[in-house]
Amino acid sequence: MKSGTDFKAGFKFQAGLPALGVIQGGNTSPKLFSIYAHVLLKEIEDCPSGLQLDNATKIDVLAYADHIILISSSKLDIQRQIDVTERFGTRNEITFNPEKTMYMEFNLKVYRSADETRRDLWQEYIQLYQTTIKQVKSMKYLVVTLTNDEE
Repeated sequence: MKSGTDFKAGFKFQAGLPALGVIQGGNTSPKLFSIYAHVLLKEIEDCPSGLQLDNATKIDVLAYADHIILISSSKLDIQRQIDVTERFGTRNEITFNPEKTMYMEFNLKVYRSADETRRDLWQEYIQLYQTTIKQVKSMKYLVVTLTNDEE
């Protein structure tokens, strides 16, 4: 499953003073993103959610420039990772755009144990800032198009 989130911000002027933020697509935006992203990525990694490959290896987040992919084995765990991201944004006055956020399920045809299936019984909508995140069957990430195994 995936949730790719684009950073959304911009300089806003009020009474002649700039507000907090960076220009989306600006030359310095990726550099400024990397300064605070380290803390965000650590918080996501510290969350128990993620895709556990074996006893020692867990994959939970991929990040490049200002694109973030959250990875987990269940919808509920993706929601938990999004909640961590949302709280981080609130504390640091950073807004992630729910309209540019989506999720996708992979390996729908792969056999899962009864325990794995039970852990994924949560069927609520995945949300960011109380906005439902769109589920997709394919998406473009950087220069790669990702598709689930139904395509």
